[in-house]
Amino acid sequence: MAILLAIVAYAALLVFYVGVTVRFLIYIRGDGSPAPGGKQSISSILLAILDIFLLRRLFNANPGIWPGSWVFHISFILVFLGHLRFFFYDVPRWMIVLAQIKPYAGVALIASLAYILIYRLVWERMKYSSIYNLMLTATILLLGLTGLFLAQYFRADITAAKNFMMGIFSFRIIAPPQNWLFPLHFLLAFVVLAFLPTHIFTAPFTTIESRRRQEETEGLLHD
Repeated sequence: MAILLAIVAYAALLVFYVGVTVRFLIYIRGDGSPAPGGKQSISSILLAILDIFLLRRLFNANPGIWPGSWVFHISFILVFLGHLRFFFYDVPRWMIVLAQIKPYAGVALIASLAYILIYRLVWERMKYSSIYNLMLTATILLLGLTGLFLAQYFRADITAAKNFMMGIFSFRIIAPPQNWLFPLHFLLAFVVLAFLPTHIFTAPFTTIESRRRQEETEGLLHD
């Protein structure tokens, strides 16, 4: 079992790193270099950060799904950061705090994904959703549910889980926790990693570039 889980993890990491690298190469070749410094570029960056944090473009395009999507992104980040303690032997204080917040973020994650799926399937009736997005959403929902069950009902040995994860990333195969749900949660996490849309990693840069061009266009119209 440990060898199988390790193979899946390494394959998913390879797919992830290759995908992110290709996406950045496409971005760079597409004249993605930032504009020279100045007041205009600073305002573009600040507005772009606001756009990213508030998902303002999604709100303008689809305000109905915006609440669930915003809660999902925030809770997903908190849950991810709460898992970082499994990758450090000496856990910093801020990671301990995030680990305490993680259960609440996990519930918010599950609720937001359920809202998104219901909205897509019932209200929109899949008009603007691809099968890929729905399957990825459902997979993350299942990942969240297995994580919640592991944390609340079928608790795994935290020390064994941490040693196993540290072994994966140091290329040492160690037996996983003796828990029937842990392998499923582990496999789902790396499936999500492998199929995670890589464009989200260049989205901050493309949003800043879009803001800069919008300001340039508005400046030309006012001249």
